Amino acid sequence: MADKGNIKESMLMGLLMVTELSGFMRKHMLGASGITLGLVLLGAMSLWMSAQSGSSALSHGTPEFKSSDFIPVSSHFYERLPTYDDALSGSAHVPADQAIVQTTIRGAGANFPVKKCMNMGHSFEADPEGSWGYQLEPWHFRAIREAGFDTVRLPIKWDSRTDNRPPYRINPRFMTRIIEVVKSADASGLGVIIDVHNYEGLIENPKRETAKFKAIWHQISRAFAGAPAHIYFELINEPTNISRMEDINQLYAQIIPIIREIHPTRPLIIGGNHWNSVETMETVNWNLDPYLVATFHDYGPHEFTHQGAFWEDNPPPMGRRWGGAPDIAELEDTYKIAKRFQDRFGIPVFVGEFGVIEDVPMSERVRWTKARRQAIERAGFSWCAWDFAGGFETYNLAARNWHPGMRDALTGR
Repeated sequence: MADKGNIKESMLMGLLMVTELSGFMRKHMLGASGITLGLVLLGAMSLWMSAQSGSSALSHGTPEFKSSDFIPVSSHFYERLPTYDDALSGSAHVPADQAIVQTTIRGAGANFPVKKCMNMGHSFEADPEGSWGYQLEPWHFRAIREAGFDTVRLPIKWDSRTDNRPPYRINPRFMTRIIEVVKSADASGLGVIIDVHNYEGLIENPKRETAKFKAIWHQISRAFAGAPAHIYFELINEPTNISRMEDINQLYAQIIPIIREIHPTRPLIIGGNHWNSVETMETVNWNLDPYLVATFHDYGPHEFTHQGAFWEDNPPPMGRRWGGAPDIAELEDTYKIAKRFQDRFGIPVFVGEFGVIEDVPMSERVRWTKARRQAIERAGFSWCAWDFAGGFETYNLAARNWHPGMRDALTGR
């Protein structure tokens, strides 16, 4: 076996030479033949480095990609992404031959124990974190757990923290931060839903963004290979402008096998088109996998929950109240549709978002929230309120307390 010191020195020399060669190519090789020659030389240099190392790429902290359809065979990460196991052990690197730790989950129906969940809205949707008002801290999770919640959902904008060229690498510092937050929530006794959120590029042009989307889930899957069973994955939040449900089902069909390489039975949360509407749940291909959880989002009626929403082109006007006969009928119809879906497909149903914008009077927000939560629980579904301290906030960070009446509306305490 080669001496480790010599290997490290050779690797560094090789990297230096590749870097110098890359700069020379950019400066001097502008023609097609020059670029071809440069690429050949780079490939040769890569093979030389591998021979010098005397071992596999993975033993030097480089992950091995099985999904070669979207990760070029010649592309490697020179710095291995952090993993959940690293955070638990305090180790910066995991040995190459370490077996993947995966808690066996016998089925989504019996092993999706989420009941009361809180969305950590406006945290990781913002880039950078904190630019939308607050950063997540450990005491936030303690407050949520003490109020009676069992799970938090992390809406994460991964795409802006991921390179736009193959192999579409997620920023390692950002992955470290996500793992840190998941570990903090876990330490507080909470499960965690990891969600791909606000990926507008994918919604606008699925064909262009599919390779990047697949790479993102490949890396998330590897990073959380050792996570406990109460860490869940939600593939994509609110597919909206994708014209055909067939296209969304095709995305699901490509992402699920990538996750299943490492997480064979971990529950995966997916939903239908049009902002995860209840009406589109039946159009999802539920035959893709036996461990799926169905989600829909409930902001009905939109004219009440989103009145004055500044981000909309034509926000509903302020002053709408809730509680009349048409509102109660709309509520009942929503959960009849959802219950009919569950009776037909036998899949766990998760109301992944529901809430009222903060500009509405608190008494109206509390009344709507309590009625919605009770309807969800009567139907036997799990739920996740939107949100903790964002634009639909239920918690006052400055006062370190729940808004008046909101804790009771959500948890009955």
